[in-house]
Amino acid sequence: MDSLKTIFFGLTIVILIVKLIIKHNNENDKFYLSSIFITTLFFASIEWKFHHILRTEFYISNTITFTLISIFVLFYILKFWNNIKSSNYILLIISISFLTLAVLLDLLNDGKVVDFLFYDLFEEAMRIVGSLFWFLYYSLGVNKKF
Repeated sequence: MDSLKTIFFGLTIVILIVKLIIKHNNENDKFYLSSIFITTLFFASIEWKFHHILRTEFYISNTITFTLISIFVLFYILKFWNNIKSSNYILLIISISFLTLAVLLDLLNDGKVVDFLFYDLFEEAMRIVGSLFWFLYYSLGVNKKF
């Protein structure tokens, strides 16, 4: 099931690059480039599981890694709020909500706060749905205006 998340984030990157090339204008280039950066961050986190590498090799907890990623995402949302609010942003909210639930489950399970049957399946489902809505937002939800 890892491949579904990778496919959704990978397709999103391709779509954003194509939109950057086709709709090239200085005003929106920063939005597209930043969107590519954030999506690539998610892609790398899922595909190469760099948060596991940071934890095992450098003793950096998942909490710190996920907090840093969250800061990038928050900065992105604040910086491009005008672009986002003129789009079908409900798709982005749904995506971020599911991805946040997956991260919270991961962190709670790492700390052994939560441990239940099918935890991995539930976390995986949250990530897949989050990546699907991320893909839908950038392929359908972004307003034609930008």
